[in-house]
Amino acid sequence: MPVNAQGPCLAETAIFELVTEMIVLSIKSECLDHLVLMGEEHLRNAVHEYMRHYHGERPHQGLGGELVLPTASGPASGVVACSERLGGLLRHYHREAA
Repeated sequence: MPVNAQGPCLAETAIFELVTEMIVLSIKSECLDHLVLMGEEHLRNAVHEYMRHYHGERPHQGLGGELVLPTASGPASGVVACSERLGGLLRHYHREAA
């Protein structure tokens, strides 16, 4: 987003605030509401793992069901495997190479 000499315009700020609020609510409802956190380090680890899941494993409706950070596409057929984060709270299903 272009920034003028006076800083970002109001529309850019409003969009940034909306996206930030959506991500924070997503972290709370999909992750933090289901955990008992035992300090700041535990909180940081939970948020870090959630963001790895959010960007690399979770499809996004606004992107047409695509990932934010897509990896090389896997095989079209094969055994379906499950990867877990945060003790199984976050799950990602993928096909393993034959």
